[in-house]
Amino acid sequence: MFDIDDTIVYKGHGLVKVVGVPHPRPADAPGGDTYYILRSARTALSGTKLMVRAEGAERVLRSPVSREEAKRMLATAGEEAAELPEDHKERMRIIDVIVEKNDWNELAGLVRDYRESKLVSLERDEVKRIKAIARDLAEEICHVLKTNRPALHGKFSIRSVA
Repeated sequence: MFDIDDTIVYKGHGLVKVVGVPHPRPADAPGGDTYYILRSARTALSGTKLMVRAEGAERVLRSPVSREEAKRMLATAGEEAAELPEDHKERMRIIDVIVEKNDWNELAGLVRDYRESKLVSLERDEVKRIKAIARDLAEEICHVLKTNRPALHGKFSIRSVA
């Protein structure tokens, strides 16, 4: 699925580099799971080793979006925002559903909705999650389009909780 030195997206962690790949096991080899060995692409976390079981890895690992998809994410971030529900628990449920789907365009729409939200009070836990999603999407877009964060013109920045 992935090779050493590939830069991929790890759900909830953002861009990571593959530094070790599972080797095929002979059918008669003793048990034991095989893992992808990953390192965060973020400078501050570059020493962090992450391990993902090879079996089922497609649920949490994916290739970065294409250039066209990255441009579509930027377009989504600029579209009209949807209203967020007043209820904190409902907003958290929506975040959970979209994160579970791991659909990059829906994630970009969620960030846009929070960025444009007129709600006076947002809870710290939801803002923390949205900021992490926004950071990961911005990092992926910058990687794919070979640009820097300021070039995104604040499309993936979220206001802090008062």
